[in-house]
Amino acid sequence: MFVSLLAVAGGCAKKYKRPPRPMAVAGADEVVPTTQPIREFGKFFAEIDPPADWRYELTSTSDRHEHVTWISPGNNTACGIVYFRMPFPVGHELAFKYGFLAEMRRKEGKADVLEKHWDPQIQGLRFIVESRFFHVEAKFFVRGSEGWAIYAGQRLNNPVNEDEFETAKRVRENADFVESKE
Repeated sequence: MFVSLLAVAGGCAKKYKRPPRPMAVAGADEVVPTTQPIREFGKFFAEIDPPADWRYELTSTSDRHEHVTWISPGNNTACGIVYFRMPFPVGHELAFKYGFLAEMRRKEGKADVLEKHWDPQIQGLRFIVESRFFHVEAKFFVRGSEGWAIYAGQRLNNPVNEDEFETAKRVRENADFVESKE
């Protein structure tokens, strides 16, 4: 299973207006908005268009989160979305440190941050994290008491299929979070 993210604690969430739209980089200096189909999941809606031959999985779900994943035909690469709720609004740093990293460490034994920075273009964090099992490159958004992460990941200690990983990164960049259902 690829990375699972649980919120710090349970809580109520209101239906949230569409978050700022992430942008996809089309060329060296050119940026264009995405126009992917809207998909409905258990707790949220998102615009995402993974390849048809990638296997869909509902990775995990609770009253505080939902994690969906698409796994490549080679089975070593994935892209996914995690939607989560927190009991009260917190910023990106707290949600990342006490939510994402803490849960990854709990489930996978370690979570080493290789890179993390604020990206003003998407109004969110970008990071690269490695656990004992996975290399994960993600965009991370917090809006009020809700958050979304979308990632491209690959299994460590297995051959890397660069084409599949580039596909997962394109899916990540073209994804847009629409809203929660609650």
